[in-house]
Amino acid sequence: MMLFSRELKHYEVDKITTNTELSDFNWDSLAMVNLITHISENFNVEIEFDSFDNILNFGQLDDFITEIINKK
Repeated sequence: MMLFSRELKHYEVDKITTNTELSDFNWDSLAMVNLITHISENFNVEIEFDSFDNILNFGQLDDFITEIINKK
Protein backbone atom coordinates (compact mmCIF):
# COMPACT_ATOMS: atom_id res chain seq x y z
CA MET A 1 0.00 0.00 0.00
CA MET A 2 3.04 2.25 0.11
CA LEU A 3 2.55 3.16 -3.54
CA PHE A 4 -0.87 4.61 -2.72
CA SER A 5 -0.02 6.42 0.48
CA ARG A 6 1.69 9.31 -1.28
CA GLU A 7 -1.27 9.85 -3.61
CA LEU A 8 -3.80 9.58 -0.79
CA LYS A 9 -1.99 11.80 1.69
CA HIS A 10 -5.06 13.88 2.54
CA TYR A 11 -7.00 10.76 3.54
CA GLU A 12 -6.48 8.74 6.68
CA VAL A 13 -4.33 6.14 4.95
CA ASP A 14 -4.03 3.99 8.06
CA LYS A 15 -7.79 3.36 7.87
CA ILE A 16 -7.63 2.00 4.31
CA THR A 17 -7.88 -1.77 4.18
CA THR A 18 -7.75 -4.27 1.35
CA ASN A 19 -11.56 -4.17 1.28
CA THR A 20 -11.78 -0.38 0.94
CA GLU A 21 -13.54 0.44 -2.32
CA LEU A 22 -11.59 2.48 -4.86
CA SER A 23 -14.76 4.39 -5.68
CA ASP A 24 -14.57 5.95 -2.21
CA PHE A 25 -11.42 7.77 -3.38
CA ASN A 26 -12.51 9.26 -6.70
CA TRP A 27 -10.97 6.35 -8.62
CA ASP A 28 -11.54 7.34 -12.23
CA SER A 29 -9.87 7.17 -15.62
CA LEU A 30 -7.38 9.90 -14.70
CA ALA A 31 -6.35 7.97 -11.59
CA MET A 32 -5.84 4.86 -13.74
CA VAL A 33 -3.76 6.76 -16.29
CA ASN A 34 -1.61 8.20 -13.49
CA LEU A 35 -1.08 4.77 -11.98
CA ILE A 36 -0.29 3.17 -15.35
CA THR A 37 2.21 5.94 -16.08
CA HIS A 38 3.83 5.57 -12.66
CA ILE A 39 4.21 1.81 -13.01
CA SER A 40 5.42 2.05 -16.61
CA GLU A 41 8.06 4.65 -15.79
CA ASN A 42 9.30 3.06 -12.57
CA PHE A 43 9.10 -0.63 -13.41
CA ASN A 44 9.38 -0.63 -17.21
CA VAL A 45 6.12 -2.58 -17.53
CA GLU A 46 3.29 -1.97 -19.97
CA ILE A 47 -0.28 -2.22 -18.68
CA GLU A 48 -3.46 -2.18 -20.72
CA PHE A 49 -6.05 0.36 -19.58
CA ASP A 50 -8.83 -2.23 -19.57
CA SER A 51 -6.83 -4.38 -17.14
CA PHE A 52 -8.46 -2.35 -14.37
CA ASP A 53 -12.06 -3.15 -15.39
CA ASN A 54 -12.68 -5.71 -12.62
CA ILE A 55 -10.60 -4.09 -9.88
CA LEU A 56 -12.92 -2.66 -7.24
CA ASN A 57 -10.91 -2.38 -4.02
CA PHE A 58 -7.39 -1.71 -2.75
CA GLY A 59 -6.71 -5.39 -2.13
CA GLN A 60 -7.46 -6.32 -5.73
CA LEU A 61 -5.40 -3.38 -6.96
CA ASP A 62 -2.48 -4.32 -4.71
CA ASP A 63 -2.61 -7.95 -5.91
CA PHE A 64 -2.75 -6.81 -9.54
CA ILE A 65 0.23 -4.46 -9.22
CA THR A 66 2.26 -7.01 -7.26
CA GLU A 67 1.61 -9.65 -9.91
CA ILE A 68 2.68 -7.30 -12.71
CA ILE A 69 5.84 -6.19 -10.96
CA ASN A 70 6.81 -9.75 -9.98
CA LYS A 71 6.42 -10.99 -13.59
CA LYS A 72 9.13 -8.59 -14.67
